[in-house]
Amino acid sequence: MNLNKAEEKANNFLLNIILKGNSKPCDEYLNHQSFSLPLWYDEQKFKRGQKYCLENRSGILLSSFYGGISVICDSKTASVLIRGKSKDKKLAKTRGISTGLSVFLWFKDEIKPGSRSFESLKRIRKIHLNASRAADGNKIGFITQYDMLLQHFAAMGYALIKPQFFGISYDCNEDREAYLHFYAVIGNLLGIKDEFNLCLHELEVVEM
Repeated sequence: MNLNKAEEKANNFLLNIILKGNSKPCDEYLNHQSFSLPLWYDEQKFKRGQKYCLENRSGILLSSFYGGISVICDSKTASVLIRGKSKDKKLAKTRGISTGLSVFLWFKDEIKPGSRSFESLKRIRKIHLNASRAADGNKIGFITQYDMLLQHFAAMGYALIKPQFFGISYDCNEDREAYLHFYAVIGNLLGIKDEFNLCLHELEVVEM
């Protein structure tokens, strides 16, 4: 079967995340050097992505909600990240609300060291790292790059591939590419390695 360039890139990405991402931990350590804006960060494009998210926030947050449900139904990561060691349902609900508020903060707050959004992302990344270590110690298995990608796609993917279902604007590809860049940066700061960061690919590749 002959594939065009976008299809080939999408196919190679999927093979890489399945074959390699399942054995790579979400994080091994976290320090000042490992938590900083990536070299490919584009401030203008990021802010355009934020503007797009704010203008379409209701639809995007709704799509993230449905994405979260799909991950909870299918991924081991859900029990680690949401329930944690305590398996406290009230705590799980509190964490879910907290994450939702954090996402809205990322939509509107400046992202730089010391900002509320920056500290929010660092806090969530620490939670992931600690949960992964605890799960590994309890023989559940650590959180992998593959698990992180599933979570990341749940947050941003539905809004990108089916925007019309959520009342999200999709008539400007430049806005949608900025949306991808926004989530590429968010994913990077949460610990997704560049080779497993779906949002670093072109719009036509991600849509597949």
